[in-house]
Amino acid sequence: MIIMEIGIMHLKLSKKELLTVENQVRNYLIDVSRGKYPKNRHDNLATYKETWKVIYPSKVFGRGNANEVVDWIVNISNVDLKNDAPPLNSLVVRGDTKKPGVSWETWRDQSGTKFKNVEDAQNACWKHSWKKKENRK
Repeated sequence: MIIMEIGIMHLKLSKKELLTVENQVRNYLIDVSRGKYPKNRHDNLATYKETWKVIYPSKVFGRGNANEVVDWIVNISNVDLKNDAPPLNSLVVRGDTKKPGVSWETWRDQSGTKFKNVEDAQNACWKHSWKKKENRK
């Protein structure tokens, strides 16, 4: 088992299945990659806040909630990586920079992904023929 440390989070790369919440977020990000959310402020991208609001629509988003989103999207991308799919975590961006946070680069460097930069990963997500499944294995 490989354990990655990003800030205070420890991310286990051996995870094989997604939680229900992670599947909901994964399906949302697949829809984002297909342009199904034109109300988002970014073309085929989602902010950490927009992603968090998928699960907690009535709660107020704060800086501390970004860590929960990072946990979800890293787990999703780890499972998708094992299934030869591009990393959906590349589509979740900061509102001010329109780029993923530094945790994306840390994940890239430690995950073994073939994508050397976020732009290539995003393009792969937009071109990929996604299949929604209740639980990726």
